[in-house]
This record gives sequence, structure tokens and C-alpha cells, in this order.
Amino acid sequence: MGVVSGFESNSKFTVFIVLKPTAVWRFVIAKQDNNVDGKGWAITTGANGNLTFGFNGHQSTNKLELYSTTPMLNNNIIASFSYDGKLSNTGLNFYLNDNKDLTATKNGGPLTLIPSPNGEEDLRIGARESNSFWWFQGLIGEIIIIESYLNDADVAEVNKYLQKKWSIK
Repeated sequence: MGVVSGFESNSKFTVFIVLKPTAVWRFVIAKQDNNVDGKGWAITTGANGNLTFGFNGHQSTNKLELYSTTPMLNNNIIASFSYDGKLSNTGLNFYLNDNKDLTATKNGGPLTLIPSPNGEEDLRIGARESNSFWWFQGLIGEIIIIESYLNDADVAEVNKYLQKKWSIK
């Protein structure tokens, strides 16, 4: 795995993941270092089996986070996250099986660009850089990353395609 350009703290992007997580506190996908500050972004399973989309700038005090409200362990799901690159949690959105989570918990922000953006971290699936713990447990069927902030209608189109392809309601 090498360094992937783009998808930084100030980049616009949308991520679609077809998965079945089976354990809490696990990395699904990350472009985040494993140093004390955890600089970068990651999608993880949280303590309650929900999903988290988060950015860390430095020492976890310079951060943006979005927590889904629905526990998702042991279920086949399509999780979609969109980010508008504006360094604010208002630009983070979460969709579960084509339904936008209107009550997701949003923490932190605005994110400063010092020491971000996080251009030196590898993009990893199932872990973060140099990580020896919190390996993803479960199944990942497909990951699509688009270097653009998709609106609700566009996210719905991709989700419909994935729902049909993977027979997920």
C-alpha cells in the first residue's frame, strides 16, 4: 500500500462501503498516522457498534467527528460518508442503506490545517498506519471513494446501485 494523493483534511470526497462489521473499536478504512496525534481521517466501528467518520488534526483536540445513531454490528450494510472539505462538521454527512442520518452526532471543528493536511499517511483498509491493534473484524464487500462531495441525490443513486448489486435493503 502506498501513499494516495488527495483525500486530505481539506479535500472533498465521498466514501461508500459495503460491509458487515462484527466487532467494536475497529478501523474500517483509514488515512491516519499511528503517532500520538492520530493525524488524518478514519472510519471506525464505535463502542456501541455504530460507525464513526472522524478527522484528527493534532493531539485529538483539533478534530471533526460524525457518529451514526444506529448500531450496525453483524448486519450487511451500505455506509456512505460525504465530506465537503470545508474543515467544519457541518460538511460531514452519513447515510445507512440510502437513508441519511439526520440525527448523527457531530463533534469538534473547525479543523485547522496545522499540522494537517495529512498527505504522508497511507490509505489502509482494515487498519491504520503502523497499527498493531484495532484490526477490522467482519466482511468488506466493496469500497468506492470518489474525490468529490456528492449531494443527497447523487449519494442515493450510488446507494441504489449498491443495494441492488449486493441485495441489501
